Amino acid sequence: MQRNRGTADGALTDRAWQGYDPRAAVPLAAVAALASAALLAGRWYLDDLTAALVPYALVLALWPGLLGLALYRTITWTYRLTDRALLVDRGFLNRPEPPVWLRDVAKVECGANWLARQLAIGWLRVTTTEHRVVILTALRDPTAFAARLGDLIAEVKAKPSPLRIAAGSL
Repeated sequence: MQRNRGTADGALTDRAWQGYDPRAAVPLAAVAALASAALLAGRWYLDDLTAALVPYALVLALWPGLLGLALYRTITWTYRLTDRALLVDRGFLNRPEPPVWLRDVAKVECGANWLARQLAIGWLRVTTTEHRVVILTALRDPTAFAARLGDLIAEVKAKPSPLRIAAGSL
């Protein structure tokens, strides 16, 4: 069963879905591992048992927080590309973002730093004609998503606007 197929009622037709890739949490996990090792190694130099347990408590608080953040972003951050708009949802902890209408997009850029390229993830920056900038982070294969977005933008801009059709028929 294909959902959202008909657009006679004005519904948006889904073209692509992507979201936060869990591999984007790898750099943060590496920093957390180094911090955990430093905290736990420093424990040996503390004579007081209470003071020696503090690093354990810090490490025990660090890892569930880190894993919870990565899980939250993986589950809730979605980037939905439809036939007329780009919809960005960053979950219930963030404010809703208004849709980015494809007819208003002025520029699409994508990229990644060295580590992100090794992990096959990156970012996408969409700039509208009103100078609104929306950045999609932690995308798997951002160049393919940017190409799909560019194709849809060209398709939308090639279609005549319903307002022009209505004005021309008067």
